[in-house]
Amino acid sequence: FLESVIIVLDGSKEFIQRFSILATELAEKEGNRNRKKELYEIAEICSNISGNPPSSFKEAFQLLYFTHVIAGLEDGGFAISIGRIDQDIYSFYAEDKKKEAITDEEVQFLIECFYLKLTTLWNYVLHKGIIAAEGPPLTANLTIGGVDEKGNDATNQLSYLFLDSYKKLKTVQPTFSVRVHDKSPDDLLVKTGEAIKSGASIALFNDIVMIPGLDNLGYTIEDARGYAPIGCVEPTHTYKSFGCTNATQLNIVKCLELTLNNGTDMFTRRAYGIENTKKLSSYQDLWDEFSNQLSFFVKNLVETMSFLEKAIAELNPQPFLSATIDDCIERGCDITSGGAKYDFTTTQLIGLSTVADSLAVIKKMVYEEKLFSLEELIKIVSKNYRGTYNGKKGEEIRQIFINKVPKFGNDNDYVDTIAHDVADLFCKEILKHKNYRGGKYHPGIYSTAFHMAFGVFTAASADGRKSREPLSNGVGPTNGRDKNGPTAILNSIMKLDNELITNGNSVILAFHPNTLKIELFLPLIRTYFE
Repeated sequence: FLESVIIVLDGSKEFIQRFSILATELAEKEGNRNRKKELYEIAEICSNISGNPPSSFKEAFQLLYFTHVIAGLEDGGFAISIGRIDQDIYSFYAEDKKKEAITDEEVQFLIECFYLKLTTLWNYVLHKGIIAAEGPPLTANLTIGGVDEKGNDATNQLSYLFLDSYKKLKTVQPTFSVRVHDKSPDDLLVKTGEAIKSGASIALFNDIVMIPGLDNLGYTIEDARGYAPIGCVEPTHTYKSFGCTNATQLNIVKCLELTLNNGTDMFTRRAYGIENTKKLSSYQDLWDEFSNQLSFFVKNLVETMSFLEKAIAELNPQPFLSATIDDCIERGCDITSGGAKYDFTTTQLIGLSTVADSLAVIKKMVYEEKLFSLEELIKIVSKNYRGTYNGKKGEEIRQIFINKVPKFGNDNDYVDTIAHDVADLFCKEILKHKNYRGGKYHPGIYSTAFHMAFGVFTAASADGRKSREPLSNGVGPTNGRDKNGPTAILNSIMKLDNELITNGNSVILAFHPNTLKIELFLPLIRTYFE
């Protein structure tokens, strides 16, 4: 392993040096005096950092980009993330500013070039997986804000420069994240809100929940405070973790479908699940069998993933990435074999609102009000709400299921409690397991685009969703089911035990620019996060 690290680092030095040679060749042919000077400077920077630590902001920034590119070449590039860039290169920025070696205008220009370069990086493999992975962009997550190791606010001038540049360009990449805590400056939230209102896509992360969750997962409190999201929403430490943060996904709606049909898939009529141990005579019976079905699939998922992780370790080790992660060198062990200080594999729940709303319909319509027998409800759903049942058309019944039973995202305890119980059941089941490398499994509730992909293979559900339609996205409500505004959505989500969802959850709130008032945005975020 250590020999392989030396080989890839020597190769990386040559890779960077070739850019120095290329820049020199271009400079010698360049007729424009300013561009010639710029190319010679690029050549010098690349030459210096090919074998030496960076000595300026420009060198540090360039080395960070080269590291990102080389890691992508080794791994394939998907979700190789930037991390806390406003912290990692701030000391170089501060020193150059002190020496008056660089201006904020120059820094902002470099940041904008950086965003454009990130956007040109493309993953051709993902053209084949576009339905589940939201296309070829590499989801290189860049994070600003948050706290330092001591818990103090870490926002600095570089944070604002990266934010302002993103607001200006609104590039496809990077995926832009802002960490928020109770001491985050109002100015940071105001500027973030203004950027969002202008059309920039920015995710906000709650330190108040994420840090204790990571602490409970096994991070030291200092390392937990240093987290940065990977890809979409998955928190991990940039230099100390092997997160496998989007390793597996679980279609929770399919688990309910199989429970209602005694382990049989409604499309294929094949027995993919386990048979029920008792009749579903009460809601508690249904819940018990649903829990058994979930446990069965989690166990199979972990066993299957172990084969894949073993193959990755044997066939696709990553010595370059390992060289950048704490403890791999000390242990003489590749990151894919358990070398990192923190080692995890994750599973994401897909379809939380869909399954919670469906269970609410079954509980209310079948077990409480007894308007339908369970057999009748299963038949209605299996026919995709076609036909007539006891004088009512299937579509009429579907509208009853949609409109007469509470839906998650409306601050209604009836269904919100069910969503809490489902998320709690899922998280605790996932946390029981270890991965191939001996690390922990931990849970997330976000979808990328798996809610669409999984919907194609999922029969109609009792919430009124028709066969093959998308499942719900992340921890958000099913599209069109939220009726009481953004505060009701957030109130429903706050009833989940979010500290258990240690691999992150996502809720997407979309506002028309004319309706997003900055003076209301700040208290909305503060109240939700606190």
